[in-house]
Amino acid sequence: MLFLLGVDSAFCIVKGFLICVRDTVLLGNVKERHASLGLVAVAWLFSLLYATDAGLIFMDAMDYYINFVLLLVGFAECFAAGWIYNIEEQVDNLGAGIVFSFMATTFGSIFLACILWVGIEDRGTALATGFVGLVVFYAVGMGLVCYLMHKRMREFGLWSWKSMFYDLFFRNVMDLRDDLSGVVGYIPTAWAVLIKYFIPPVLLVFFLWGVVQKLRQAKQNSATTVVIRYFHTNCSVY
Repeated sequence: MLFLLGVDSAFCIVKGFLICVRDTVLLGNVKERHASLGLVAVAWLFSLLYATDAGLIFMDAMDYYINFVLLLVGFAECFAAGWIYNIEEQVDNLGAGIVFSFMATTFGSIFLACILWVGIEDRGTALATGFVGLVVFYAVGMGLVCYLMHKRMREFGLWSWKSMFYDLFFRNVMDLRDDLSGVVGYIPTAWAVLIKYFIPPVLLVFFLWGVVQKLRQAKQNSATTVVIRYFHTNCSVY
């Protein structure tokens, strides 16, 4: 049973990568049989690394970083869906200063909180200081955003506070929800709120926390060889 599951997983991995490769201009005209043979041969060569005495160490490093980097991939997908989708229209309506100031305020406060949480040794102090830093940074940033919104309203006179806040906070992600609803069916409003304001910050915090913990472990583990450190770095970049 485990053997069949492994074969099935191998088919899925190869097929997914093969589709991406054959969509490129360089290998788009290559027959699928030949592309599959080349891909499997390259994968087989790389797999020989795990047959060495250090195979378990390499496998553990690769498994850790692949699962760890998925947090960053999930953040990028949610960020693209909640913040980047239809951003051209949002910039045309509100102006680049308002849109990007709001984006920097939201994620800058998260970064600051993470720095305070991991940079202060005392956990209680770190937790309180991090939340205070988050609130203060967000409040100052939103003050700047509101100033830019007020300035734009005075220039054009076509907006109200309610319409500008809705356009800034929800318009693009609600447009995405409406576009997807036409294909997959009903999507609740809560999905739009989560995909923009809850899931990306949570994934970002988990990713940054994992990075810091791994760096602390690396400093404590003085017996780690240069080869293993090099392999860990390449896994992280990959």
